[in-house]
Amino acid sequence: LQLNLGDEAGESLSLPKGLREMTLGELRAMVAGYRKLGVQQSAPLVEIHKKFSVPFAALILGFLGVAMGVLFRRGEKLISFVLSIVVAIVYYVFLLAGEPLGKQGRLPPFWAMWSANFFFGAATVLLFRKVLAETPFTWPRLLSRRGRRRTGG
Repeated sequence: LQLNLGDEAGESLSLPKGLREMTLGELRAMVAGYRKLGVQQSAPLVEIHKKFSVPFAALILGFLGVAMGVLFRRGEKLISFVLSIVVAIVYYVFLLAGEPLGKQGRLPPFWAMWSANFFFGAATVLLFRKVLAETPFTWPRLLSRRGRRRTGG
């Protein structure tokens, strides 16, 4: 099946690329062009940072998963599963909130795209410190069954 979207002379119709479809070189050229014109270049800078921060997040979240797997006991599979879902949702919220804030210029593009990685990187470092110190992870009293007080009735 062939679709000819151009006119009958054989010309093809080319649509302009969106920021997400552009290569790194095209985005850098766009930033340079915007700088020459004195126009705000936040949107292409956010996309440049996004091209690096999202793949780097896989590394950080992988290490976070290893630390969580070592710290939590086997009997806490449900808690581990829920925590992994919460981590994914929080990362996604960071990404969804940071991208428009960076493109609008309310946050610097670097912080808009890398803040989630710094947040989860810090959490990973803290959990690995617990692993290396070989101290067990204890839940806050409000969350643990042992911490709840039973009232006589």
